[in-house]
This record gives sequence, structure tokens and C-alpha cells, in this order.
Amino acid sequence: MGKKAPQGAPMWMTTFADLMSLLLTFFILLLSFAEMDVVKYRQLAGAMKEAFGAAKEDKLTGMIEVDGVLGRKQSMNKDPTRESMPVFSELRPEVKAETDGEGQEASAWGEMPTLSQEELEKQEEVVKQRKTRELYEKLKSELKDEEAGSGIQVQRMNGEVVISFPSDISFPSGSSTLTSQFAQIIDRIVPAVKSTDGEIFVSGHTDDVPLAGGGQYQSNWDLSAARATGVVHRLLEHGINPKRITIQGFGDSRPIADNGTVEGRSKNRRVEISIVALKPQLDAMGNEVKAEAGPSEP
Repeated sequence: MGKKAPQGAPMWMTTFADLMSLLLTFFILLLSFAEMDVVKYRQLAGAMKEAFGAAKEDKLTGMIEVDGVLGRKQSMNKDPTRESMPVFSELRPEVKAETDGEGQEASAWGEMPTLSQEELEKQEEVVKQRKTRELYEKLKSELKDEEAGSGIQVQRMNGEVVISFPSDISFPSGSSTLTSQFAQIIDRIVPAVKSTDGEIFVSGHTDDVPLAGGGQYQSNWDLSAARATGVVHRLLEHGINPKRITIQGFGDSRPIADNGTVEGRSKNRRVEISIVALKPQLDAMGNEVKAEAGPSEP
């Protein structure tokens, strides 16, 4: 008498079922990680539907009731790649990704949500401060030797970088002609200044000692404005857009030290170049929109 066949499914079915479950899980994971092209998906789905003989839908005839009103409904043949298939977003809902380092939230499809007006203003300030910091670091690196030896100072304030040049190295006494040393220093900082789109304010300052009569300039006001103009002429020679530049002559009206001492008067005689960062232009997602360079400042 032969052996009795074991009851139930054979043992190999257990291994086979496990393998199929693992494969199904694997392909589901692949699908969840994939970024699907909706148009190609619909085209493929339409082709498959047509291959299975479901490319066209039969026309409906007869009376149907819609919102309590009897009417005749007749559907037209539809494009299987467009209208006959469900929208991809209905098959799989959009999943929100984790927020990035700046608190912005990206969707699973790679699209950034638009920012509110308040968020845009905050982002504008962030971009403005970043550009100011980058310019400050460039100028500090370029002028580190001069800062240590000749009294040049580079300062960073709220959205503004100020370079202060003492008159001892900038101009001969009572003159608005740049010294060769000062001209070379300006030539070196021009690339950093041109790398930003900020406004440029060139201001001249003097001490409170009146000028001797009979000279080229009637007062400290004239001398301070002339010195600022001399610096601007040097900047223009390098192709900096003149629309960015403003000349200011303050005379002795804005001292930074006591005019009662020789050292204080020396500090007050200075020329300053201030670069003020402009309000950046951002798109709806907070990304900076780069402005095209002008013809005179590539």
C-alpha cells in the first residue's frame, strides 16, 4: 500500500509565497522611490489598455437620472492616454517631505511651495546680509596688510560695508589728486566692488582747520567733495556703472575723533567708500532672481 499524500499545500508553497511577498514589497519600494513622468505614464497605460482590447468605450444609450432629473446620456469615444485613465495624483496622493534647514517645505515631487509676504521679507533680509558678509570678507582679505600698517579700516554694519582711507596715504596736503599708493589700493578693491550690485557712496571728510586763503579750494567743503570726486573718477576708469555711485562732501561736519588733538584731526581727514546692499529680488519660492549686468559693468 502506497504512502499517503500529505494533507494541505506542499512545503515548497511556503517558500514560494515568501519569495512572492518579498518581490512584491521590493517593487512597491521601487515605485515609492521613483519619480514618475505623468505624461509617459498615461501614454503607457493607454497603450496597455488598447492591447487588452479596452481602447474604446461603448456609447451609452437610454435614460439616466442625474440629480433627480431624467435625461439622455451619450458618451463619446475617449483618448485612452488622456481622459479614460485616472489622474496620477488620484492613484497616489502627494506626500510632503521633511522641511529643509531654512524651514521651507518641499513636496515629494520636488516642487517648493510659495512663501508668504512675511516669509519673503525675512528671506530678503537673509540674502542681503549674506551678500554684505561675502563682500566684507573679500575686502578684509584684500586689505589685510594695509589694515595692519597704514590705518585703513574695513567695517561691516547693517547691510553696509564701509572702507575708510586716512588722508595721510590718500592725498597730498590740500590736494584732491590721489597718491600712487591710494590709486593702486583702489585698483585692487575694484573686483570685489564689481562683484556686488550694491550702491556706492564715496564721501570726503576733513578736520576743522580752515584752508589757507588763495588756494584752489575756498573751504573744507570744496576740498572734501573734490577728494571724493577724485576717487569716483578712478572707479569709473574700471568700468563701474556710474548709476551706482553717489558723491558726498561733508567737510568737517562728521568727525570721528576730537579735532582738538593732532591725532584726532588726522583721523577726521579721511575718504570713505560705502557699499550698501540692495534689496534682493526673489521669486515666489524665495530664490534670488539674478539681474542682468549692465553694459558698462560686465
